[in-house]
Amino acid sequence: MHAMHPVLYDYSTGNGISQQERGFVKNLGIKDAEANVVEGSYSYTAPDGTPITLRYFADENGFRAEVRNWIEKCLLKDAMQIRRA
Repeated sequence: MHAMHPVLYDYSTGNGISQQERGFVKNLGIKDAEANVVEGSYSYTAPDGTPITLRYFADENGFRAEVRNWIEKCLLKDAMQIRRA
């Protein structure tokens, strides 16, 4: 495997958007166990004022994402609609 150089970046904008990411090689130098890894997150505020954060991971097991607040907000909205029915 061609080793990936460590990568790190972080930024924020004036309107509250931010993103962080880092990349590295896991198990560097161990034949058949090396894996490129990228992990990071981005955050913003939804139009209704709800803070939203998405975290993501990519490695030898594939891509995975985790959303904070958005899922809870959708579940609460659905529950309220069911209650009204």
